[in-house]
Amino acid sequence: MAISSQELFDVVFERTFGSGTGEVSMAPIMLQFLVEVDGKNTVGAIVQKLGIRMVDARQILAKLIKLGLIKQKKKARSILNVEIVRFLNRRLAMILGPFSSILIEDTMSEMGYGIDSFPSHRAAELIEQLARDIKDDVQRAEFVRDMLAKINPM
Repeated sequence: MAISSQELFDVVFERTFGSGTGEVSMAPIMLQFLVEVDGKNTVGAIVQKLGIRMVDARQILAKLIKLGLIKQKKKARSILNVEIVRFLNRRLAMILGPFSSILIEDTMSEMGYGIDSFPSHRAAELIEQLARDIKDDVQRAEFVRDMLAKINPM
């Protein structure tokens, strides 16, 4: 695979049982990985759930693809809504001051994205990263609660 680990972290695969591969033997971790491939979980989510290294995930993916058991899901990535980014900036500025926009951009950049290309499925992770800069426990908890409510309205 000619894809970086950061990019692979966000890729979603789906099962393809129509290739007629016949009997296949695989290691338990490979089977566990295949079970987690559901067309919704990202590779990163699977890696974290199974507690494996990304290098091992690459090998497992290569074998599953070669066997014709999975394929990369083609779907448009949902980008974090600009209104949510503005709300995030206003809320963080109330706590940390006017440099919150720089902190947000830097954190997004460290996660491998720009402000205009940040995937919405990683919003909770972004919030957790930003919350680490809030020293006051009460303010941190309120910030996380408010932001998670904004990105996951009930």
